[in-house]
Amino acid sequence: MITPIDALSLEASIVRNGAPTLTGAMPANLFTFPGRFAASTPCTAVSATEVRENRAALHDAARVCATCLEHSGIRLSVLVWRGCGALLFLYRPDALERIFSIPEVHHAFETAGYPSGDLDGCLDSLAERMAARGPCAVSARHAATAVPSPQHPQRTAFPHEVGYLLGYPVADVAGFINHAGKNCLVSGPWKVYQDRNRALALFERIRANTARCRQRYRRGAPSRAHRTQKPAARRTRRNGKDQL
Repeated sequence: MITPIDALSLEASIVRNGAPTLTGAMPANLFTFPGRFAASTPCTAVSATEVRENRAALHDAARVCATCLEHSGIRLSVLVWRGCGALLFLYRPDALERIFSIPEVHHAFETAGYPSGDLDGCLDSLAERMAARGPCAVSARHAATAVPSPQHPQRTAFPHEVGYLLGYPVADVAGFINHAGKNCLVSGPWKVYQDRNRALALFERIRANTARCRQRYRRGAPSRAHRTQKPAARRTRRNGKDQL
């Protein structure tokens, strides 16, 4: 299936994957927009020219969508370019600042080597850590369209501290790390290690808000992203579903 790299397609992906952030149920969402955004990797054979054009097209689309989201206090950032899709972060800065003020969270990020008290710096570091998980990715936080070959070695551990930024309860993120993802009380949008009933209520709130958001989008009028989208758009093949 071919997916256009344009503002309308990105907008639809934001609604599908970022409804919890759009509705305020969660402070952030991390999701993949499909496409070939990395060159000369084991993931895919693609020319540097195509990669550069795809990155430029997604940056253009992201700027359009980011402008539409500004009035809601929501930001959109491309974190990582990958051969099988770009990793995007949709977030509410004010909510993340409050999360960073939680002593346990502050300590966790400081211990992991993130810059203290600097949201943008933390996202830069997170992008580097996400990109370093394998040979098919490169951070997108510093170079918009440059196409360096990924040089970093493969990491053996996922940066699970991202769970704090996604709004997962502190005890559940710590529990996941301490138990290596095993022995949870219940599993949903995240794995729960404490206060099962509260988590189930949050899961239902997220589900209901997501369903309402998607329904309103399907029934809504054309968005500003649609009205400002240029007629021509880069296209790329979908390599899989939009997912984390």
